[in-house]
Amino acid sequence: MTDHLDPQAGRSPALSLSPKQLAWALVGIGLFLLMAHAAVLFLKYRLGYDYVMGLAPMFSLDEEANVPTLVSALVLLSCSVALALTACSAAGTRMARGWWVLSAAFLFLAFDENAQIHETLSVITRIVVQTSWMPAFPWILLYGLAVVALGIVLLPWFLKLDRGTQIRFAIAGTIYVGGALGMEVMESALYQMTDPTLSAEGWERLNSSLGFTLMTSLQECLEYGGAAYFLYVLVKRLGAIRLQAA
Repeated sequence: MTDHLDPQAGRSPALSLSPKQLAWALVGIGLFLLMAHAAVLFLKYRLGYDYVMGLAPMFSLDEEANVPTLVSALVLLSCSVALALTACSAAGTRMARGWWVLSAAFLFLAFDENAQIHETLSVITRIVVQTSWMPAFPWILLYGLAVVALGIVLLPWFLKLDRGTQIRFAIAGTIYVGGALGMEVMESALYQMTDPTLSAEGWERLNSSLGFTLMTSLQECLEYGGAAYFLYVLVKRLGAIRLQAA
């Protein structure tokens, strides 16, 4: 008698995530965080509750070291992993180096999202470079120069990508950089206009106003939207994500 073996028998369990499923997950997470933040704003500016047993700062887009910060860091880290996988698939070609450079850049951004390295750099820069033209948030200059340098280095690599990928990467980059740097430039200018001395008291007054809070909220939304769309584009290029036990 001949045994007919099940071709599926002996295979390890696997978890697959298609680009469409990833897109819905990212949209759902983004909407949940936005609704939670809207509730925080309502409680703070309408009802006068700005703590709510710690729940308000935990879900506020304007705070650090909370749930939105963790989610943003995980999305950036996922982009780094997806870029590394793309680099592995392009191993042995000239394109692999560009993927690895981007992977390292997003790994740094993920770490910075939680560790707030840019805040430390602002303090150091303001101490070392004492000049009147320095913006309220000096890290903008450092990161702006880094973005320009990275763009120059990766331009030949970028031009070798297919047209569809170029367009999608450009859209994602514009949204993310527009939020991370563009909105910060506007916030820095507003801070300098309202308080030229850049005092801690002036920052507290500005940061507690509803208009400025909405600006920072838009900034966080743009950063999340740009990173999430970039992750979707990367996974779509890879085809899908499949996790399987060895």
